[in-house]
Amino acid sequence: MDYTLSLLISGIRNENWPKLYEQMKKSCNRHNFEIVFCSPYELPKDLENLSNVQYINDFGSPSRCVQIASTVAKGKYIAIASDDGIIHENTFSNAIDLLENSNDSYKNIVALRYTEGQNFVADSNNFSPKYWRAKYHGDLRLEGIEDDWNICLMFLMNTERYKEIGGIDCRFEHYNCNLHDLAFRTQKDNGKILISEEFVMAHDWEPHRNVNNSPILQAYFLNDKPLFDSIYSSRVSAIHRPIKIDYDNWKLQPYKWSRRFN
Repeated sequence: MDYTLSLLISGIRNENWPKLYEQMKKSCNRHNFEIVFCSPYELPKDLENLSNVQYINDFGSPSRCVQIASTVAKGKYIAIASDDGIIHENTFSNAIDLLENSNDSYKNIVALRYTEGQNFVADSNNFSPKYWRAKYHGDLRLEGIEDDWNICLMFLMNTERYKEIGGIDCRFEHYNCNLHDLAFRTQKDNGKILISEEFVMAHDWEPHRNVNNSPILQAYFLNDKPLFDSIYSSRVSAIHRPIKIDYDNWKLQPYKWSRRFN
C-alpha cells in the first residue's frame, strides 16, 4: 500500500474540498494519506496536481460513489467523511493508532465520533460514547439488533477487510443504514466497533430540511429504512443476513441517481 489511510469522500460540495484537504494534513499529521473524491461535480483546480488526491466522476447514489472510491484506494486503511464538516487536528492519526493498538486491527473498526449542530455548534454531551450504542436510538431498537452492538456512521478500518466483507450494500442509496449493516456484520463476525476517544469532525445541521426537497431524506424514507427494517426487524431475518456480501454490488446500481438527477 502507498498510504496509511485513504479517505473516501462521496460529495457534492466541491467548494469545500480544498479546505478539507488542508484540514486532513493537520489531522493525519503522523501518517501519510490520500483523499479519493467520487462525485458528479468537478475536482477544484487547487487539488488537480496533488499526488495524494484521486478523483472519479460518477453520477450514482452516494453509496455507489463510496464503494467505487474504495476500489482505487491505495491506503492500508480506509475511512469516510462528509464534505460538509470540519476535521479536527490530530484526530485521524489518533484513530489510526487506536486501531493499530487494538486486539485485532484487521477485523476491528473505529467509529469516528463527531458532533452535529446548526452552524457547527453542538452540545458534545448529546454525542457521548453511548450515542454509538445501537439501541440508544429508537429506530434501531429492533429484534434483530443485539443489545451490545455499536454503530459507526463514520468509520476507519482495514481496506482489505472492507473488501473481504463486501463493503457497504449499495442497495441502500445513502450511506447511513448500510453503515449500520456493515457494523452489525462485523460484530457478528467477532470484530469490535471501537469508539474514538475524541471527536474527529464537527458537522453542520439544517434544522428545517423538507423531505420533498431532499434526495437524501427521500432515499431514507422511501428505500433505505424499509430495506433495513426488512433485514433487522426480526431475529430470524437478521440471523440469515450474510456476513460477507458481494463487493461488486455497486455495479448493479444505476449510473445516474434519479433522486438528484431527474
